[in-house]
Amino acid sequence: MELKKLMVDTKEVWVDFPGLSGFSVKVANLSRKELNKLRKRCIAQKFDRKSRQVIEELDEEKFVKEFSAAVVQDWRRLT
Repeated sequence: MELKKLMVDTKEVWVDFPGLSGFSVKVANLSRKELNKLRKRCIAQKFDRKSRQVIEELDEEKFVKEFSAAVVQDWRRLT
């Protein structure tokens, strides 16, 4: 038996949303591996004319959307 096979990439839990009674959100805790994959998808490469080098920039808006979609799994009892 190997310990690598027992590791779970994400853990999910139901959390009660404060302020709205009965409303729960299922959120996931992403592993470092999954978070790095998500970050790599949101990096854009740009050419800097002053230094004449390629610079990697994180597209923050895209990252927030991707991160939110990956973390919020489900919700219940919202009317």
